[in-house]
Amino acid sequence: MEYRAPLNQSRRPLYNAVKYATSFPVIYLSAAQRIVVSDLAASRGAQVRSEPWHGEHQLFRLWLLAALINSLYSYWWDLTNDWGFDLLRSKSTQGEDLRPHPFGLRTRLLYPLSYYPFIVLANLVLRLTWSVKLSPHLHSHSEGSGVIFWTEVAELVRRWMWVFLRVEWEIVKEKQETLRAREYEMDIRED
Repeated sequence: MEYRAPLNQSRRPLYNAVKYATSFPVIYLSAAQRIVVSDLAASRGAQVRSEPWHGEHQLFRLWLLAALINSLYSYWWDLTNDWGFDLLRSKSTQGEDLRPHPFGLRTRLLYPLSYYPFIVLANLVLRLTWSVKLSPHLHSHSEGSGVIFWTEVAELVRRWMWVFLRVEWEIVKEKQETLRAREYEMDIRED
């Protein structure tokens, strides 16, 4: 495991693992919500089984909280770690050599500036909707399959945008490392 490697001083792999671990309660509670229908049917009668929504149950509220925590943490991770933006990064974690872009982006952007606000907002909305496909009330009705299909299509688009910005961030980091290495070589030659 990278976090346990003796030379690794970074906690980044641990925090990345936490990001994935926050999805486990969402998945577990999604499966457990199927109990809600039988629980409500026992207390309120069999007509509950035909109702599409059971949002008043505690388990649903717990699922909603877990989905919100997972989505917002994953969104923060995308922006700060996967894409290198300063938008949601605290001032204390920004290095001195970083000159934050006025919009919370990076100083080096490879795509037109107008793309980034759209992608950042779309990523937030789509991160918040990914767990809808896990909600069991959608699986009990025929119209739910259309919602699930379009949610999956939207998730594919989100991942496609994520890949482009992730690759861009790696290119920018590589370029920064190359420039630092050249500056270091120049300093050595001058001495």
